Amino acid sequence: FKRQLLLFDAAGYRFASIRELDARIDNSDRVFITSDDGTSDWSTNVLPWCEANSIPTHTGIISGPLRDKPTYPLAHLVQLLLASKTNEELTRLRESLQAKLTSTELDFVNQTYNYETDQNRRVIKGALNLIFSQNVAMEQLSPFMSEADFTNMTKRFQNLEFYRNFSYATLGNHTENHTALGQDFLMYLQHEVEPCKEFLKDHPNNIGDIFTLPLKPRANAEKSAFYELLQKNGFRHCLTSFAGIWDGQSFEI
Repeated sequence: FKRQLLLFDAAGYRFASIRELDARIDNSDRVFITSDDGTSDWSTNVLPWCEANSIPTHTGIISGPLRDKPTYPLAHLVQLLLASKTNEELTRLRESLQAKLTSTELDFVNQTYNYETDQNRRVIKGALNLIFSQNVAMEQLSPFMSEADFTNMTKRFQNLEFYRNFSYATLGNHTENHTALGQDFLMYLQHEVEPCKEFLKDHPNNIGDIFTLPLKPRANAEKSAFYELLQKNGFRHCLTSFAGIWDGQSFEI
């Protein structure tokens, strides 16, 4: 990470704050450093170095894990499972999940996670994150998780107070539970976006009108209609993981 940023610097690029997104200046030499989720590895390994070098960063925060009674994002439990279980265990889970998918759902999973060359990883991530409901996904996942796995989740996310130590680090809304966007946009706004917005509103590093979309949307979830709803609720931009070059004006980045 440091090497890449130093290469940008040597090439003449300027590291800019997310606050400058709409500045009417030439964008060709600006680089914005962003991260999703607010994990401890990012905050302790990257932020101090960026702060020491006056490099602005923006972190999309998941609010659920930071509450007094935390809830842990399914997507992170899936990551932990994929990193800690044996191939035999993962194959058994993948076969069980795949048997419950229609051919259309399996095609969607394979297309969305086509960058995953391992079939176990592709089907497990796709089925649990994008096909099944949160409750059903947890039912499928829980038999493969131990109490220690959930304990590890408590160390995975950085508390909000930590960010007060940084003048170059901004925070933004990345939902309450990091669930994928579905077709019920109003429910998603009420259960995922607004709780996170309320949770972050008084933090001095918070940029309240920048939203970071988690994961890829579920099948038939039309992003443009959801973006209209976000704009009506005061959001200025939505950061995504979709490939492309920002035109300097569009709501989606």
